[in-house]
Amino acid sequence: MQKTVAKAFQLLDFMAGDKTWYGVSELSQGLDLYKSNIYQLLSTCEHFGYVEQDSETKKYALSMKFVEIAHKVRLRFKFHDVLGTLMRELSDETGELSYFAIPYHGEVLYLCGAFPKSAISAKPVVGLTAPLYCNVMGKVILAYSNENLLEDVLSKPMKAKSENTIVDKEKFILEIERVRLNGFAEDNMEEEFGIKGLAVPVMTDENELFGALCLSGPSARFTKDLYPDLVFRLKQTAQKITSSGVHNIA
Repeated sequence: MQKTVAKAFQLLDFMAGDKTWYGVSELSQGLDLYKSNIYQLLSTCEHFGYVEQDSETKKYALSMKFVEIAHKVRLRFKFHDVLGTLMRELSDETGELSYFAIPYHGEVLYLCGAFPKSAISAKPVVGLTAPLYCNVMGKVILAYSNENLLEDVLSKPMKAKSENTIVDKEKFILEIERVRLNGFAEDNMEEEFGIKGLAVPVMTDENELFGALCLSGPSARFTKDLYPDLVFRLKQTAQKITSSGVHNIA
C-alpha cells in the first residue's frame, strides 16, 4: 500500500513538469514503470479528481483540483498580505518588479511577486522554482545558508541558462564570497539574457536566513550608478519584512 501511494505521488510530481498533457508511454518511460502500473495509478488519481483525461488525445494532465488546493494552502500563509504590501511599495518606489523567494528542495521557490503601477503586464510567479546557481536570489540563499547547501549545488552539473551564466565552479565560489562581502547579489543576465537584478537577504529576528528579496528588470535600466540606491531600498524593505515578524507565521 505504501509503495502504491509513493508511486502515485511520484506520478503527480512528474506530471507537474514543463508539459501539460502526458501520454501513458511517456509516463511509463519517465517513471520506469510498466504501462499497466501507470494505467492503474492514473485510474486511482482520476477517481479522486487529481488528474483528467483528454477525450480526443487520451492524454492526461493534472486537474484544476490543484488550483483549489493551492488557494487553500495560500490562505494559511497570511504573511502574504504583509509581504505583498511592503513589496508593492518597493516596486512603486523603484519602478521595477520585486520578488521574494525561499530555499526549497535545493531550488529557489517564489512565494511572492509585486509589480509597479506602471507595469503593463507581468507573469505570475508564485510557486515557480529556479536553480539556485543562476538566480540572483539563489546566490543570496547560498551565501547566507549552511555551507552544505553550496556544496550540494557544486556537486552537480551547472548548465548555462544564458551566455553569462557562471558554470565554472571556482568562479562561482568567488561569486558567493563576493555576495557575502557586499551584502547583496547581482544578476548580470545570468538566468535570462536582457534581464538584470539585485537581491538581498531577509533575516529572522534570530539573524537566520528567512528568504531573499530582489528587484528585476531590463538590463538597460539596471546601470551600475543606480545600484547603491536600489540596494539601499532593498535592504530597507528587507528590514521592514523582518520587523513585521512575518517569518513567525510563515
